[in-house]
Amino acid sequence: MLPGAINIALRPEFPNWIGWMIDPEKKILMVLESERGVSLASQQLFRIGYDNIVGYLHDGMTSWQDAGKPLKHLGEWM
Repeated sequence: MLPGAINIALRPEFPNWIGWMIDPEKKILMVLESERGVSLASQQLFRIGYDNIVGYLHDGMTSWQDAGKPLKHLGEWM
């Protein structure tokens, strides 16, 4: 995981988790593996009033790892 990132899976619950976990005033940088994922996440965010998307990481975590950037590991929340 990227340091400081919050992982919210792009599933049907995505808008609920965003609304609960992310301040609507915060800028959002998405980390998704595909253009389709970027499109789907953007649509969901706009529908719930999050229009502060500042960009996305092309090829997601793959490009981050390939560039040798630092990663952080967190345990799973139960």
